[in-house]
Amino acid sequence: MSAFVAITAGQVDHDLLARMTDAMAYCGPDAQETWVDGGAGLGLASLAVGEAGPTAPLSLDGRTWIVADARLDGRTELAPDPELILRTYGAHGDRCVEHLIGDFAFAIWDAPRRRLFCARDHFGVVPLYYTRAGDDEGIAVGNVLQALLVHPEVSDDLDEHAIGDFLLFGLKRDLGATTFADIRALPPAHSLSWEEGAVGIRRYWAPPAEHTARSERARHRVARFTELFEQAVDDRLRDERVGTHLSGGLDSTSIAVTAKRLLERRGREYDLRAYTIESTQLAAEEQEGHYARLVAAHAGIPIESLVFDEYATRPPDEEPGWMFPEPGYIPAQMVEYEVVRRVSGFARAHLAGIGGDPLLQIEPRWPRGARGWLDALSFVVRSVALDRRRPPIGARRALQGRLGRWPPAPPPLPRWIEPDFARRTALGERWQEAWAADHALPNRDRMLHPTWPAIFAASHPGAHGLTVRVLFPFFDLRLVEHVWEAPVFPWRSAKYLLREAMRGRVPEAVRTRPKTPLFDPRTTDPLMDPRHRLALRREVQDQRLQLLATPALSEFVDVEAARDLIGRPVPAPLPRPETCFNLAHWLASSRRERPRSGVPC
Repeated sequence: MSAFVAITAGQVDHDLLARMTDAMAYCGPDAQETWVDGGAGLGLASLAVGEAGPTAPLSLDGRTWIVADARLDGRTELAPDPELILRTYGAHGDRCVEHLIGDFAFAIWDAPRRRLFCARDHFGVVPLYYTRAGDDEGIAVGNVLQALLVHPEVSDDLDEHAIGDFLLFGLKRDLGATTFADIRALPPAHSLSWEEGAVGIRRYWAPPAEHTARSERARHRVARFTELFEQAVDDRLRDERVGTHLSGGLDSTSIAVTAKRLLERRGREYDLRAYTIESTQLAAEEQEGHYARLVAAHAGIPIESLVFDEYATRPPDEEPGWMFPEPGYIPAQMVEYEVVRRVSGFARAHLAGIGGDPLLQIEPRWPRGARGWLDALSFVVRSVALDRRRPPIGARRALQGRLGRWPPAPPPLPRWIEPDFARRTALGERWQEAWAADHALPNRDRMLHPTWPAIFAASHPGAHGLTVRVLFPFFDLRLVEHVWEAPVFPWRSAKYLLREAMRGRVPEAVRTRPKTPLFDPRTTDPLMDPRHRLALRREVQDQRLQLLATPALSEFVDVEAARDLIGRPVPAPLPRPETCFNLAHWLASSRRERPRSGVPC
């Protein structure tokens, strides 16, 4: 797993390639090497996770060369991942991506054809960026934004549409956008080719057509899911030293206990440590820490607790030790960042439970036909009899739709967004379109929502600056496609399939625990929203007033309206005003010289 860059030009600038490669040393500290072949140059900064891999651009025949950030699934050979990709390219050309599964981004220079070929994995777990700045006929590609920003002809001008998306949604809706106008992101499940100055982009994978397999017996379906789930975790355990997050919910719990079983099965020494995040004031009633410690004791996993409140109210560092390359959370106030920082002290891999919700917690919907109602009824009876809970089947949602009450009308565009900026970027229209699209999103497309590539990008070592790869077992293509084929009832409702697979493996109090969001505005007093409670804190209000003094912020935010909101915080649905303060901090810090070490001050 490495950071890489590839450039093509009439004549590659050796010094520029070296500087771009050196700019990735903070997330690829084991080795930094470059290779140049006239009109193409490749740079690699290596980060070893559990096994030896190439520490320089790799070739098997002196004709095709590869740089890659790859972790392939289902390997039957012990060869390094970049070698397997290169061999697959030799056998299938551009269609090699149709034979790969895992998390990957790579660039292959095909010297005989003077052609660059790049690709990104199905769900976009590994980022991949490109820019045409500089040589009009050339291109620069890489998986670390900072490396492309080193190019003297790549400006740091901002993409206003990306900034608008961040203010409204906290992420970019356009999968091809970055915060910088000169740099684009290759969307997930796409490949890119460059030849004689022409760039071609192709989507190589899309979810299969809706298909439900009903012939499998219940015990066989659970057994197959369990097998694939274990494979997904096992393929990500390339090292016997690993951190994991325990939220107290079912998703992260299932990954942690499965990782423990697999590591014990190998019969080697291992170091698995869990971290949980809990609140003692802002959301103490959630009891996440209690359930996480229950699981840790049950599985025999050492656990460390971090208190969310202590970080959320912490003032931002005057001289940040690290800033994300794109707007996001303030690192000093982000307890999740602290978890990864602590993992970096003993391991280079961290297992995350993200993905269980979009895969297995489907939106309830009205059953289809007599068979659908029979399945739904059987599901409810079984859930009540065995687990003593009544799961949703979508009747209320369907009734709301028939009465014209679903989807609900979107909230108005927030008044703290600068009006001229909103008009220039058509934010009102984007807000309406996104609201409608998200409320009509098919269940399987929830795994492809822009939320996930945004999380993956922020979780990459090139973004968080720490020598830790965050891994996401629920975004395993084999597992996802198997679940997509399962009938909605009972298997894909209320995480029933995962609950059955974990029977006897996790404490019953956790296995049967219903989904408990941090805050549900449909059932809870808005004044109890932890984010609203946080906004009422005097120290937080003082911090936010200081952030509003950031000069560049007024291009995007109506500062006076935001100031009024600080003095009189009102609990409200999305979009939430926290994004304007996070943007202010990023704007104030991003123009400073970027630190070359990912270790926070």
